[in-house]
Order: sequence, then C-alpha cells, then structure tokens
Amino acid sequence: MAVAAGIAAAVSCSGPGKKLASYWNGHDFSSTETFKDIKAAEDTFEGFIDLLVHSPYEVSVPVLNEFLDSAAGNPVAYTLWSGWFEPYLHLLESPYRNDSLFTVWLDRTIADKVLDDYMMEHLLDMRKVNGQNRPGMPASDVLLRDASGMEFRLSELKGEKIMLCLLDANCPSCIQTMNTVAGSAGAAGMRLVSVLVYGNETVLGRVAASVSPEWTVTYCPGREIEDWECFDLSLLPYCIIVGENGLVEDIRPFA
Repeated sequence: MAVAAGIAAAVSCSGPGKKLASYWNGHDFSSTETFKDIKAAEDTFEGFIDLLVHSPYEVSVPVLNEFLDSAAGNPVAYTLWSGWFEPYLHLLESPYRNDSLFTVWLDRTIADKVLDDYMMEHLLDMRKVNGQNRPGMPASDVLLRDASGMEFRLSELKGEKIMLCLLDANCPSCIQTMNTVAGSAGAAGMRLVSVLVYGNETVLGRVAASVSPEWTVTYCPGREIEDWECFDLSLLPYCIIVGENGLVEDIRPFA
C-alpha cells in the first residue's frame, strides 16, 4: 500500500511539514526495491527523519503512522526500516533523537507484531523503561552495592549532584574511560557513581581497584537493572546527571 494522499491534508502549509507531504511521492514502503542501493536508501531515510523531527508533533505522527501502514505489508521491508528508526530516533549520539516520536514508533511497532520474536523482545524491554529517567523526572531509586559491600539507594545521595554512569561489566575500554572522565572538567563537582550492568562482586572488586578513587563502583544486587525495570540498557554505556534535588538533569554518552 502506497502512502496515502491523506498525508498532505495533515501537514502544515509551510516549512518541514509541507515538505513531508511530498518527500516520498507516494512511495510503497512495503517494497524491497528501495534497498538495492542501501547507502542511497539510508540517506533518503535520514532526510525523512530530519523533516519528521523538525515538523510539529501533530504533523509528524500521522506521517509516521502512514509510513508504517505502508511498510507493514511486507515483513522483510518492515524489518529493514525498523533497523533505522531506533538508532535515528533513540540513540544519544543521534542529532535526531526525539523521545516523543520514538515512543510513537515503539508503541506502533509493538502493536503491529510484524517483527520476529527476538526483535519484539528487545522492543518490549525498551517499552518497560521508556519514559523513565528523562530530564525533569526523579532518577530511579535503585538499590546499589559498592566494592566494600555497602548498600545504598540513590535517594540517600540527595543533596549531591551525581554523575551516574551505566556500563557493561564486560567492557574493558570502560575502565580507561572512567579514569579519563574522573579527571575531566565535565565531571567537576559531581559525585561519580558507576553501575556495572551484568556485574558481580568479583568484577566489582577488580574494576574498583583499577580506576580513580573518585569513582564509587557498584552493581545492582537485586538485578532490577538487568531485568529492565529501571534503566534503558539499549543505550549502554551512558551517563545520567542527577541534580541535588534528585531529578534527572541530563542524559549523555559515556565518553
């Protein structure tokens, strides 16, 4: 099914919204012909995303839904398009990151049930944490354990500004980066707390002995993090800046 002419009625009369109406010229997103030149296809898709995120929300959502309506006719094409929506709309490094449009895409894709079970499990995990730990919201008050065996919750650190970094416990390069971050101007004045996702006490002790003492190295003994109850693990490694009031101020790549 080609994108319907109804898109034109939904878009604004000028700016990016108007360009969205004619950007694809009735393209059939269920066709895999587009992907014969994968680089050109992704370049075209990036142009679409650029217009999508710079158009009013009420304009972008109908366009996004009609795109998916068209793509849903072919599971192969739908899967290929899906492989681009997540990194463009969700990754911290993406200049097009957009929480609102990503949520629309995520909910719609889960409802469509076109993707295979493995990809659906990934989307369902992200849906559990989507909407948590955004700027202006309270940081998840998860229980952590440090290398000395002491347990604490983030709420107990209220009154301090925190750089909470979530790292894969099996990431060797993260140790070097932790030492670089500890000495950076961007970390000045903050309590540095790292969480080793999929970590244990053995890994915890080894990492704690290898990094700058400014770091409080922890893991989650209750495994709420690994069960996708608190933080979005699709973004690893990354940092959450928590203000003295316990509210998230920023989310940034770990670098």
